[in-house]
Amino acid sequence: SNAVETMVHDLAKLRSLLGPGRLGFMMHFAQAESRSESYQSLSLFQKALTLLDHRPELEPISLANSAAILSQPLACSGWLRPGILLYGSSPFQWQVSSGDSQQDWPPVPKDIQLASRLTTRLLSIQELAVGDRVGYGLRYQATRPMRIGVAAIGYADGYPRTAPDGTPMVIHGRRCSIVGQVSMDLITLDLSQQPEAAVGSLVEVWSDNLGVDELAAGLGTLGYELLTCLTPRVSRRLVDSLSVVP
Repeated sequence: SNAVETMVHDLAKLRSLLGPGRLGFMMHFAQAESRSESYQSLSLFQKALTLLDHRPELEPISLANSAAILSQPLACSGWLRPGILLYGSSPFQWQVSSGDSQQDWPPVPKDIQLASRLTTRLLSIQELAVGDRVGYGLRYQATRPMRIGVAAIGYADGYPRTAPDGTPMVIHGRRCSIVGQVSMDLITLDLSQQPEAAVGSLVEVWSDNLGVDELAAGLGTLGYELLTCLTPRVSRRLVDSLSVVP
């Protein structure tokens, strides 16, 4: 094809300028979740390498990102580029959230563990009566007496403002739900099934008890987005084990 011929011409010229052993080749799959599309891209790339008389011992190649590592065994040569897998998150989760269950997406290997945990604390607990409302726009209205916890995280921290009522978080190993609009600095949680929750209780936004991919799927987004949208004001702490409570 013209694209392959152009690439071969340009790379050959670049090789002549750099000299032997100074050039490497990399490709990035635009649709690594599609085996057929990726195979076509890989075939074109390999055709170009053949025309260039590629010598892998002198010129390294890098083909596979996280999705291709799991789904494209033919691309797993040379340098691998695991990205989201290093965080224990699935590159295919967006397919689940979009409702596409027709494909048999490879699972993340069981020995790959979540590499981050996002937590906060309860700042206060309020008692609501029937009819009381919660949050900006008075979005949520209590239909029964409720305990509401106020936790220190909001969209200024990178948590999605669009999170709907019912979005889960975890306190003392059990799930609770967001009620009311996520604000800049705070969220409100239904603690009706959390009698032991108290001011200062740890709130797990994502963790081993609530994976970032599951949370992202419920929010209609990607694990990638949640992991990268955290703002600088969220404190980071490097620990040896995610079982360590910050």
